[in-house]
This record gives sequence, structure tokens and C-alpha cells, in this order.
Amino acid sequence: MQIFRFFSSPPSIFIDDDNGNYGPECNRCLPAEAPKRYDGRGKLFGKGNFMVDWFVTYRGIVLPRHCDHYGHLNVRFYAQFFDDAGFQMMHQAGVTLESLRAQGLGAVIANISIDFVAEIKAGELMRIEGVFRRIGGKSLTHEQRLYAADSDRLCATQTGVEVFFDLEKRVSAPIPDDIRRLIEPLVVAEAN
Repeated sequence: MQIFRFFSSPPSIFIDDDNGNYGPECNRCLPAEAPKRYDGRGKLFGKGNFMVDWFVTYRGIVLPRHCDHYGHLNVRFYAQFFDDAGFQMMHQAGVTLESLRAQGLGAVIANISIDFVAEIKAGELMRIEGVFRRIGGKSLTHEQRLYAADSDRLCATQTGVEVFFDLEKRVSAPIPDDIRRLIEPLVVAEAN
């Protein structure tokens, strides 16, 4: 694969010679954390009410082909964008697919719940942010939020439960201690 750089600073864009897709180069151009805001959850710091525990997992634009007959983002694409963003959750913790496979493990979504808050329409930029909410013996819970990027309007939230499983036996498996140590510091419990 040959990479052509159009910008000397992020976001860098690449053209994948294999299929002609455009996109952020390995998502390295995404900021490590989301814009600082406080919503009653997470830790406060400094003089302001800021939340730093969330990180950006996806950026994109709503295209006309993503919209339904009402002119807003169709439910099937919320699921697609949240799913694409979900792959970044483990990456943010430093857990790679290769490290899971080396231990004979995988992680699969066992449950998702999406709450639709406000519509987002064709031409609007979107940003998805994520945070880990809980880590158990064999599963973890994360929450993601989809925003209209220009207005910072919350459009939808998704809560997902991922279960670790043994690739050979095809049954749930305990989360290994090395992976737990990477994720636990990132867990932010929901405010009561």
C-alpha cells in the first residue's frame, strides 16, 4: 500500500492504492481526548467543569445516502458508525487484536442499546466519543456518544457490553490480568 500525504500536519489523509478509499491515516490524527466539557460524570480538574475521561473514537460526515425518507440519519447507520467507533475503544486502552489472539481470545458485543436524542442531517459533521463504564470478570461495558461536531449537539448514545471469549472453545472467558490492568484506569463510573 502506498500512502500519499496531502497535509503536513493532522489530519493527514491517505489514499489506499488497493481500493481508493480516503480516510484518517490509522486514526492517529484523532485527538487523544474529546473536547473538554462536564456533564455530571467523570472527574473535574482545574478551575472549570471539564471532563477528560472521554476520547474520540470516530469522525465522519452524514451523507445523503445515510439518510432516510425524513431527511435525517437512518437508524441502521447510527449502528454502523457506533460499531466502527467501538473498535477504537480497545485501541485507546492499548489492547490490540493481535494481543487478544495471542492469548486465544476475542471480544464480542453481547448487548447494545442506542438512545436517539436529536436528529443529524446530511452534510453535518459527526464525532463519536467513548468511555469505559465497567469491567467485570468476563465482560466490560462502554458508552459512546454521537455529536453533531459543529454545534456539539448530542444526537445519540450507545451503551455496549463486550464479552471476552475463548476462540477455540467458543465460550466466554475471564479477562486476562494484563488486559484488565490496561482498561481499569480508564473506567469512569456513571454518576448516580
